[in-house]
Amino acid sequence: MIQAHRFGGSHPAPWWRQQHMSGGHLADAVTHQADLIRFLAGEYRNVSAMFGHNSIRSVYPDATIADGGAVAFTLQSGAVGTITESCVSHYHNESEIKFFGHDFFVSLSGNGKVVTISDKDRQITVTSRLDPIYEQDKAFVEAVASGASDRILCGYADGKQTLAFTLAAHQSAADRATIELGV
Repeated sequence: MIQAHRFGGSHPAPWWRQQHMSGGHLADAVTHQADLIRFLAGEYRNVSAMFGHNSIRSVYPDATIADGGAVAFTLQSGAVGTITESCVSHYHNESEIKFFGHDFFVSLSGNGKVVTISDKDRQITVTSRLDPIYEQDKAFVEAVASGASDRILCGYADGKQTLAFTLAAHQSAADRATIELGV
């Protein structure tokens, strides 16, 4: 089983608050959790989601993005999971992905800065000295500037697969139906 979440404040750019321009918090920020789930646990099979529009419009009346969402999914392997997310949490910022198995537990928190791995014999927690977000942004900027993409771990094909998942989640909410993903 997989459990992921990402909570934080909203982006200041006006275009970001428009669903048709940014894809909302799920496609913009939570895409990193969705992508890491794919990278570590495999492809998504289906998705079912609900989104709320309760708070963001009180601050930004023109906003069309959701202020929070609950996404349930299954993977091709049969594993199940959830992602919860919100972009209106100014007092608590956090991201984490947890993988639960009968003989292991893995947690990635702080956008991958802290990794904990537990099994019957040990528990190991490693905290990176580097800022993962800075390193990720730096690798991207260097790849664009140099034209060399060898430090990019997620190429366009991977990005398209993750985007397909986030867009399917929004379609699921609109249709009030589970969306099957063709992988």
